[in-house]
Amino acid sequence: MTASTSPALAPSLWEFAIATYEQPGIAPLCLRLQDEHACDVNLLLCCLWHGRYFGVIEEARLREALTWSGPWQERLVAPLRDARRWLKPLETGDSKGQSLAELRAQIKACELAGERLQLEKLEAILEPGESAAARHGGSAADAAQVRFAITANLTRLGQFIQADSAGTDDPQALPPLLESLVDCFCAKQP
Repeated sequence: MTASTSPALAPSLWEFAIATYEQPGIAPLCLRLQDEHACDVNLLLCCLWHGRYFGVIEEARLREALTWSGPWQERLVAPLRDARRWLKPLETGDSKGQSLAELRAQIKACELAGERLQLEKLEAILEPGESAAARHGGSAADAAQVRFAITANLTRLGQFIQADSAGTDDPQALPPLLESLVDCFCAKQP
C-alpha cells in the first residue's frame, strides 16, 4: 500500500467513497459504527481518504468538518435514511407495495444526492494544498505511514464523537470498531 501526497493524484472524495464502501467488509463496519455509535459514515470515509492520500488531518480542520457535517446529517441525510428504512418492511408484492418500493427508491436517490453534496463539501474543507505535499516531501508514503495517518484520523474523530454526544451506551466499544475499520481498509489496499 502506498499513498500519494499530491492532490492531483488522489481521486475525488466521492469516487473514493463509492469504491471503498463497495469493498468487502467496509459497509457492514461503517453501518455498525453509524447505528451503534452515531458515527457519520461520510466522515469515516473522509478519514480513510485523507489518511490514504494526504496524511493526518489537522485537528482544527477535522473539527470544522465535524461541525459542518453534524447539522447536514441531522437535518437532511438522517431523516431521509430513517424514512427509507421505515418504508422497507411495508413493501409487499402487491401494487401498493410496488408503489412504496418506488417511493423508497426515490428517497434513497435523494439520500445519496445529499451524501454526495456532503462529501464534496468535506473535500473542500479537508483537501490539503501544497503545504501537505511539502510536509510529506511530495513523495509516496509507505503502508505504515498510511496506516498511522488513517488510525490517527479515525481515533481523533472517535474522540470528537464521544466528547460531543452520548452516541453509545458503551464508549469502550468504539475504538475497537474503528481499529477494525482500519484493518479492513488497509488489508484491501495494494
